[in-house]
Amino acid sequence: MAALSVQEQEDADLALAIALSLGQSIDSSNNRQDTNLLDGLNATDELSLTEGKEFVETEQLLRKRKRVTETIDLTADDLENVHKASSAKNDGSSSPTQRRKAEGLIERSRVLPSGAKYPKGVIKLTNIPGYPGDYTTFADLVDKDNLEKGLLTAMIVDPWMESQLPHDKKIVLVKQGLPYGAFQKGPYRVIVHPPMMNSNFGCMHAKLMVLWFKDFVRIVIGSANLMKYDYDELENVLFIQDFPRLTVSRPLEQLPEFGAYLLDFVEKMGVPETVLEAMRAVDYTEAKARLVASISGVHDGRGTQFEKYGHPRLRDVVQEMGASCDFVARDAQLECQTSSMGALNKKWLNEFYGSACGHDPFDDKGHDRKKTPLPDDLPPIKVVYPTLQTVQESNLGPNGACTICFSRKLYTNPNFPRHIMRDCLSRRRGCLMHSKWILCQFPPKTLDKPATNLCGPDVKPENRTSSNRMVGWFYCGSHNFTASAWGRVSLPRGSHAPKLTLSNWELGVVHPVFADEAVSREPEGKMYWDLGIPINFVRPLKPYFEGEEPWMYGSA
Repeated sequence: MAALSVQEQEDADLALAIALSLGQSIDSSNNRQDTNLLDGLNATDELSLTEGKEFVETEQLLRKRKRVTETIDLTADDLENVHKASSAKNDGSSSPTQRRKAEGLIERSRVLPSGAKYPKGVIKLTNIPGYPGDYTTFADLVDKDNLEKGLLTAMIVDPWMESQLPHDKKIVLVKQGLPYGAFQKGPYRVIVHPPMMNSNFGCMHAKLMVLWFKDFVRIVIGSANLMKYDYDELENVLFIQDFPRLTVSRPLEQLPEFGAYLLDFVEKMGVPETVLEAMRAVDYTEAKARLVASISGVHDGRGTQFEKYGHPRLRDVVQEMGASCDFVARDAQLECQTSSMGALNKKWLNEFYGSACGHDPFDDKGHDRKKTPLPDDLPPIKVVYPTLQTVQESNLGPNGACTICFSRKLYTNPNFPRHIMRDCLSRRRGCLMHSKWILCQFPPKTLDKPATNLCGPDVKPENRTSSNRMVGWFYCGSHNFTASAWGRVSLPRGSHAPKLTLSNWELGVVHPVFADEAVSREPEGKMYWDLGIPINFVRPLKPYFEGEEPWMYGSA
């Protein structure tokens, strides 16, 4: 049998850790099927989630909308008026009255009703009983009594989830499993197993919920599996935003970037076409974050799939936000909180750090950028992961750390950079974390850097004051700090096409951080909370003591 590559070994170790933690064999973990959801599956069948019609609004008019406070659906006549007014404006023949009327119709389509709690987008932590605060529960998110239909994805699905969802509403569930494809189970459930690069390695790890209510759609992107354990006992992080529903679907090319990127990601999972049609009937204009996804596979070529996923996608987002830093000078400081660890080494850490700085290692023809020698030292990255003692002294103890995974074989490798490890201590004392964060903070000398093309209306340059500067950015979502999640980049000998290898499906959000000078100089543990970003681990970070080890499966 051929020796496993580093990435294959990392994937195998992670799969083994999860299987052992769930009391399963490795084979049953890779092909795990929840009997209450999958019994009696038939051949592929699509859910009729919505009926599609051509959408004729133009992006130029959409961006002129201002916030309003009630919902009014567009009629077919309204849409025709919008189209006529838009066409007339483009050829200069429209009157001011016609333009105002058309723009007013667009306004009416963008209104969120009172039931939409998160129109501006928010980051929240999951609720844990006994810890009061502004947290959220699964029941709050899905609002069972008002939910009309939904798309939910996760690696692990607990039978508990079914008790939290209406039995007579249509739900599409995307999860790990074989065979690949979409399968109907009864009139109200479809199960989708997305394709994997290798069925023995990697996982369907993205955590996404698209929830349709009467007048709005709630999108939830985070780190929680669809299980009681993740929503009631562990700390997980969620990005939540409510978007207006539209009465008809829009072509993909007319969607704002957030919607188009999300739709592309979901389409590649293999969900029914009717799900995609329903997602095209959503107004994503006010999206407050940028998406970063990973799709299991090998992605080749400049300007195509290579730059759409993994850490090359993160690099592009950093550039678009105007947040690029000097890769060689090590301007950016990273804190990466993770619930699973992989085979970290200097080469991959520099590769990831380069993307986090917005640094492109290849020129337009795919050649290495030889003019800038790559640093030979470790980049300024701190990895936040719990020690054995932290797990032992937690409320749940070692038995509750079954989805916090690291391999002793990887840790004892002489090339593993142990000195970058920091303990993962919860602000809710005694809690364990399944969240995933990356905090990027600029040093004081770069705090006056300009920023352009930022995400969403609340962070556009015209909405910032002279004292409100970009001080960094953050990521939260499903990506653990591993090459399986973020990918490895290579340039095959004799080729001008870089190659990105990803084992997992992942999804998360990135957002810039702005603060005035006073807040930006605050102690590490205070700044993010003052800005409304609920970082759940204690800062400043605590280094491991000499001889202290990370939590590893089999440690208890």
